[in-house]
Amino acid sequence: MSRATIKQLALLASVTLLLAACGGATATASVSPTPHPPLVPAAPGADPFSLLAWMFTPVFQALFIGLVFLDRITGDIGISILILTLIIRVILISPYRKQLVSQKRTQLLA
Repeated sequence: MSRATIKQLALLASVTLLLAACGGATATASVSPTPHPPLVPAAPGADPFSLLAWMFTPVFQALFIGLVFLDRITGDIGISILILTLIIRVILISPYRKQLVSQKRTQLLA
């Protein structure tokens, strides 16, 4: 046996052993869903990120409404995501250009 063949067999054996160990001795497939408690809104100030969630929720809702609108027009969620991405990129061209110009000016100062 060549050295490369031994390496390939060792790799195959280690992957097989890893996959066997991941399964566990009592691992069985379960068809029934695991019950979870119902989701309830968190009280304001319950966590430090509630302010951030409050600030970004309107942004998320606007993007989601736009995505649903584009999905109804195109009928394909993938195309809708691409179009929404292009719309956002076009909106952000001006700030991105200003950032690049500012970055170049800063590099010239250094």
